[in-house]
Amino acid sequence: MLFVSVKGKVNQLAKALGDEAPKRLKKEVASAVNAAAKRTQNLLAKEVSKELATSQKVIKEGISVTKKATQDSLNAEVTQKESQRLSLKRFSAQQTKTGVRYKVSKTQGRKFVKSAFKAMTLGEHIYKREGKTRLPIQKLHGASPWGVTVKNKLDEVVTNRDIKPELIKQLDRRIKAVNFKKSQG
Repeated sequence: MLFVSVKGKVNQLAKALGDEAPKRLKKEVASAVNAAAKRTQNLLAKEVSKELATSQKVIKEGISVTKKATQDSLNAEVTQKESQRLSLKRFSAQQTKTGVRYKVSKTQGRKFVKSAFKAMTLGEHIYKREGKTRLPIQKLHGASPWGVTVKNKLDEVVTNRDIKPELIKQLDRRIKAVNFKKSQG
């Protein structure tokens, strides 16, 4: 669990709110915490996509804000599902005459599975026959985004490097918004 001290920014926000501070302060801080949590979700997906050769959209499917901050509880929670391995079709798999080429990691080269095939009628997933006969077939998988996060400790990297500056940035946005509303009358 991460505890970020932003006492100075919260005091600035209370000062900007003035007389309305007792009513609106917790609401404004909760709003900033929720925005920072949403941004954390994007930052984690970006870090995982630096390792995996797939889109951030696919990675974000397993990352979500499971608990939002409220006025009563100023905590937000971002979690990543312990997902299964992604299908090889997510890793730009290409059918060749003798099998399928794919690239799971951005740091390593392409890999090849001999006698595998892309089944167009089965969602374009990649399969390989288990024996000499036509059936049964086995669906092939690549890496798990959750596994990459755990192995490379990306959650700690994002937490230590990005969350506190993001929360401070969001609190600054709230302070500017409050000051702007005050100046408009």
